[in-house]
Amino acid sequence: SQGYDLARMVEDIARVTDTLKLGRVNVAGHSIAGDEMTRFALRYPDKVRKLVYLEAAYDRVEAQRLEGRFPKLPQPPPEARESGSPEAVRTLVARTEILMPESEIRATRIFGPDGQYLRPVTPENVVHAVARMVEHPDYPAIRAPILAIYAVYRTPADLSARYKTADSETRQGLGQIFALWQSFAKDQRELLRKSVPQARVDEIQGANHYVFISNRARVLKDMHAFLTAH
Repeated sequence: SQGYDLARMVEDIARVTDTLKLGRVNVAGHSIAGDEMTRFALRYPDKVRKLVYLEAAYDRVEAQRLEGRFPKLPQPPPEARESGSPEAVRTLVARTEILMPESEIRATRIFGPDGQYLRPVTPENVVHAVARMVEHPDYPAIRAPILAIYAVYRTPADLSARYKTADSETRQGLGQIFALWQSFAKDQRELLRKSVPQARVDEIQGANHYVFISNRARVLKDMHAFLTAH
């Protein structure tokens, strides 16, 4: 699983911008991509114009520590696990996360000649390698303007769509996770505001972690206003 450390992934971004002769770029990233964005902006400040964090401006080191305190959830029943055609898998994913575009399902999963799901595109060891690349972000040292768009969960169902159809044991576990995450996420938003007062922080109530899907129009509007502002 070599080549998935943070330094190498940031160098990959730099090489792409150089090869395409892009000059200074706007960088938008979702979730754990925030770590790459932050390191890229610190390592190559002259290559970055503006940064857009889509549910990505978190200290992932602390987030992973928090996840270690999450209760273990029961495994979903076999019929609720990935199987079947792209459309069937898409429906199953919607029950636990959000209704993804079919293109996302096909880009991240391998299906056989008969259209049946076989396995993820990304091997498990690579997933674990990427998860280990996190570091404490140094937002105050970033020179580029920042827009951070956050999903603010109102209920456990916002955190996980699985809550809507789960059994009582799973609901109880998701409720505990929700309570732990709410406190952590609020502190993270406040920390960004205090450490980078000039950053734009956009909190979208009731949004999903895939905020650019659950609240597409709002995200596009906010990004456009931020990226076109002088």
